[in-house]
This record gives sequence, C-alpha cells and structure tokens, in this order.
Amino acid sequence: MRGGERRGRRLFTRNFLVIVASWMLWSPVHNLVGGYEPLYIKALGATSTILGLIYAALAAAQAVARFPGGYIADRFGRRRLIVVMGFLYAFTLLLYAVAPDWRLILFAAVLGGIFLIYEPALTAIMADSIPPERRGLGYGFATALPSLVSLPAPLLAGYLVSTYGLVSGMRRAYVIGALLGITASALRFVFLEETYRGGDSAPILKDFARGYMETFRFVLKEASALVTLHVLLAVAYGIYPFVSPYAVEYVRVDAEIWYQVYLAAVAANFLLSVPMGYLIDKLGRRKAGILASLLFTVSAPLYILAASQTANSTPLITIAYSLTSVSINALLNVNSALRADLVPKRGRGRAFTVLLTIWSLSLAASRCLCGILYDAVDPRLPFIQSSVVMVVFVLVLLFWLEEPKRREA
Repeated sequence: MRGGERRGRRLFTRNFLVIVASWMLWSPVHNLVGGYEPLYIKALGATSTILGLIYAALAAAQAVARFPGGYIADRFGRRRLIVVMGFLYAFTLLLYAVAPDWRLILFAAVLGGIFLIYEPALTAIMADSIPPERRGLGYGFATALPSLVSLPAPLLAGYLVSTYGLVSGMRRAYVIGALLGITASALRFVFLEETYRGGDSAPILKDFARGYMETFRFVLKEASALVTLHVLLAVAYGIYPFVSPYAVEYVRVDAEIWYQVYLAAVAANFLLSVPMGYLIDKLGRRKAGILASLLFTVSAPLYILAASQTANSTPLITIAYSLTSVSINALLNVNSALRADLVPKRGRGRAFTVLLTIWSLSLAASRCLCGILYDAVDPRLPFIQSSVVMVVFVLVLLFWLEEPKRREA
C-alpha cells in the first residue's frame, strides 16, 4: 500500500482534527445560548407561533443558500467558502445580543441562514477527510469531543441568567458566542486544507443547472430511502425549540434551573456519542438507526407524563430531553454516514445540498406546525406528533433502507 493511501486510512487526519477543534469552539456557543434562546426570544415579545416562524425562517434561508453553496463547493472548492462565511455567521450573533424585540431576531436568523451557505462545503470536506470504514466512529468523535468541552457552557448560561436576568444574561452570552465563533473561523482560516479544487470549465449557469438536474436524478434514484429518512427526522426534530418553553410554561420547571436539564442532555451526548458511533460502524447504519429511533419514541410519553406530575416533573423532563438529544444526534450521524457512503466525492457538494435542503424545508414546515399546535391546540401535541413520526422512521429502516454494499471513499 502506498504512503498516500496509508494516510488516507487514518481517522485523525489534519482536516478532521481542524474541523473537530473548530467545532469544539462552536459547540459551547450552541450550548451557551441554545438552552435559553427560545425563552429569550419569547421574552422579547414572540409567541410560540412566532417562535416557530423564526426557526422556520432560519431553516428556509439555509435551504435557499445551500444551492449556490453546494455548487461552489463542487466547482471552486470547499475551504474559502467555509472560512469567509464562517466569519460572517459569527457576527450575526451580535445582532441577537442587541435585538430590542423579536423582529431583529427574525432578521438575524434569516441572515445567519444565508451565511450558512458554507454548510455543504463543510459537510463535504468532513466526508472527504474520514475513511469510509471509520465514518460512524469519526462522526461519533466529532460529536463527543465538542460535547465534552461544552459541558461547562450550560453552567455559564445558568450563571448569566440567574445573575443578570434572562434578557441581560442572554445578551452577554451572545457576545461571548460571537467571540468564540470568530476564533473558530480563524482556526479554519489558518489550518484547514482544501480537499477538492473542482476545475470544471463549463459555463457557470449552464453547469449549475445541469449539475443539479443530474444530482436530483441521482438522489431520487439511488437514495430515495435516505431522502425519506431526512424528511421524517426533520419533522421529528421540529420539537426542539419548544422543549424549554414547554418545560417552563407547562411543566413549571423554574427557568433559572433549566440549565441543569440542558446540562444533563449535553453530558448524555458526550458519554454516548462515541459508543453510538462505534455501533453505527459495528452494527451497520440500519441497525444502529433503529436502536436510536427507539430511544426517541420512549422520550415523548415522558414529556406528557412530566406535565401531570408535581414532585417528579423535573427529573422526568430531564430524562426525556436527554433521550431526545442522544437519539437525534445518533440519527444525524447515521444520516451523515449514509450520505458519505452513497455519494461519490466529485458530486458531494451538490448531492449534500439537495439532501440538506430537503431536510431544511421539512424542518421549517415542522417548526411552523409545532408552533401553531403549541399555541392553538395543545402544547403536548408536538411531542406526540414527533413520536408517531419516529415510528414511521423505524419502519422505513426496517422495510426500505438497504445497507450500502459499497461505501464511497
């Protein structure tokens, strides 16, 4: 075996380490602001319906931006797009910090979604950098290590909220988050290496249309089951922005101790990400996906049960949220491994764009629906809906998805 091939088989390649290290800076941002963000937006005047609209707008903006993003990744390369747009996305967090009401949050969410144009490039460069036989473990490490350094973030969020109040504390959290995001982007700028330089000389508009038409045909023919899994998982994932409002408004968990529930979920992800990643490789994508899906279906009844309890409501919501988080992250890694297995390197930017756009549009629709159901019908209904959808997800894994016979490098 040649030296270059040996290097290609290593899990801890330079790019893998750079991306994981940058995620170790980004992940605390998400865990610092993520736990209290829905409550912060509602404190700025949003209803649950508006909250769903804001998160839907973010997902829709991502969907629109991905098409040029995927094309640029395949035509011109991955690195430059990742670096430039990463810096811009970090600066949008400052808009969250100074927002006088939810309207500026909506604008910042749309702007942030557009700047996430680099996501297909980052997804592609990550797939390029992990050997096929270690993708489950690789994505597991890429989830676990950022989760480890993120463990103190919910504690800091809790301190800021309890010390300065919800709104002032979150404003400080967003400023800290912006600084961490800028640092992560600087790390990518200095150390990230290009993995695919494109080189196609065809006219850009003609190549753009032709390339995506070919990609749509490929995805629908070769990955129709995976498309269905993306839709179902996105619909189930739509409950995420409503967990903290549900816990505080309906289950009556004290907002100042919500960070403890969030911290438990982060810790569970850290402890189980690598074992779940190992199972994705050892058992196969399909069996590991079934196991993770079953964990999710168990969580929904616990959300409902927590609302009817007085003494045990916080422990129940903690268990439910931890199960949901672990299962969703494992299923995201299953989907990531399947995408990398099925799509050749040359077309990964565009193919990942199509799949992730389907994911984003499904997520946007789900978030809107969850917000309407929460406000207009019953706050418990979104959790019931997600559990039912996940049962369908299991059926797709059992009776439709076939384990890839050959995994693309």
